[in-house]
Amino acid sequence: MQLMTKELRRTFARVGSQDGAGDDARILAHFFNPTGVGDWYATEYDPDADGGGGMFFGYVNFGDPINAELGYFSARELGAARLSVRVEIHSELFESPRILGIERDRHWDDTKTVGDIRKEIGAVTY
Repeated sequence: MQLMTKELRRTFARVGSQDGAGDDARILAHFFNPTGVGDWYATEYDPDADGGGGMFFGYVNFGDPINAELGYFSARELGAARLSVRVEIHSELFESPRILGIERDRHWDDTKTVGDIRKEIGAVTY
């Protein structure tokens, strides 16, 4: 699956670095495992990093908010992930901007399912 659409590339290029924005950084892309846990919220993208494969910066949560963290993750590796037979990482585009600190805090509400959160924020799944 091609995670980086032309629209996402343009958006990352237009916004550029959000270094120093902290919890106010805008989430530009959300990648997720459609069969279970795994959420990657990208705030920045460097297409030239990782030997031209691209690197994201953002918040990564594998279902445990205590061990979730901010950091870099490889676009090449994320796109190559195979979760089970013919299932790949998916991406979604938000109709309105999402703020990193708010999305991170949503993961602490253990009464909501991922589906509940996606409906609540009006995410469009591709």
